[in-house]
Amino acid sequence: MRIFFVNRFFHPDESATSRILTDLVGGLRDNFNIQVVTSRHSYDNSSTRLPVCTVEDRLTVNRLWSSRFGRSKTALRAIDYLSFHAAVAWFLVRRVRPGDVVVLKTDPPLLQLINTALIRIRGGKVVNWLQDIYPEIAERAGVYRGPAWLARMICKWRDRTLRAAVTNVVISERMATYLQGRGIRNVRVIPNWADEQAISPVPREANDVRREWRLGDRFVVMYSGNLGRVHAFDEIREAMHLLSHRDDIAFVFVGGGAEQQGLKAFVESKGLRNTMFFPLQPRDRLRHSLAAADLHLVTLKAGMEDLVMPSKLYGVWAAGRPVAFVGEPDSAVARLIRESGTGLAFTHGDAAGLVQAIEALADEPASRAEQGRNARRLFEQRFTRAHCLGLWQDLIQGKFSAETVPGTT
Repeated sequence: MRIFFVNRFFHPDESATSRILTDLVGGLRDNFNIQVVTSRHSYDNSSTRLPVCTVEDRLTVNRLWSSRFGRSKTALRAIDYLSFHAAVAWFLVRRVRPGDVVVLKTDPPLLQLINTALIRIRGGKVVNWLQDIYPEIAERAGVYRGPAWLARMICKWRDRTLRAAVTNVVISERMATYLQGRGIRNVRVIPNWADEQAISPVPREANDVRREWRLGDRFVVMYSGNLGRVHAFDEIREAMHLLSHRDDIAFVFVGGGAEQQGLKAFVESKGLRNTMFFPLQPRDRLRHSLAAADLHLVTLKAGMEDLVMPSKLYGVWAAGRPVAFVGEPDSAVARLIRESGTGLAFTHGDAAGLVQAIEALADEPASRAEQGRNARRLFEQRFTRAHCLGLWQDLIQGKFSAETVPGTT
């Protein structure tokens, strides 16, 4: 039995889906023959040339041609998606053999629409690994501009393919509940994770990134990760503005995404001097970059929690830092943060509450230290790489044990 993992990006790319897939492949390759199916590009659209195919012990990485217009315009991004869809379909129909397992991730979205039938015709078995749920995300984020009937048709088609899979792995209980409400019963929850060895708490005085970024003794409020359309930024903008008089508080944004330019424009229009922007940090710097913050910001727009989970939480908790979450007050994320004592949660529109919390934590190092310890404790209990990879091992061995012969091709 071979296991194919399909995702648009893979190591050495540093995007979130690439990192989590790279971790999983590293954990499984000792026991299974792994084939990664990915593109020749990186998330940041760099011109670095990646090899078409690399073969190591039990791991083959197949890099397919697809267009590379980038993310500047929705139509161009759609062409990139469609070209990768076509390349994947052509690859799988030629390579999949009876008994193979194909794990389809969700970058690009809806890989299962065409490929489920092709994989089953070839005698393979489908596992969907849903990091998010499309097309509903595009509709709720206001990105989808097409007719409602087409979205409904795609949803029904998507649902049929999910029911035809051996299983569908989702990353939160709310996502599982949403799919089950649509009649999809073959759902398994395995959360994303952070690497407990690579990310751990780092004291301020020992943090190289704080020195490099000249943060000094300021209280650092950080947003680290994708600045995407599913995330809320109005409250953050207002907090940055209301706290602009405090020279001892700095807002730091690490990463990129669709909302970055809007945030930069806001900072420039208001003349804010308390805000900094840095690019996505490579894996070997995450320990120090995440720990450079005293408080991390995590947000979700209303109506999004059924469809996506802010997995940046796991790295934050691994770094032993508290969280300020802006989202639905009764959401699972908000409840977990409150119940675990790892930070505070605020409803949409409560910028004043967010500002008050930032000022309180800036003035109370003992309180934020306690929340940081709680964060690391929660992480070690539920979201380590070792724990979550064990859940994947159990899933694969439980579903496919009859066909599993480690090392076979």
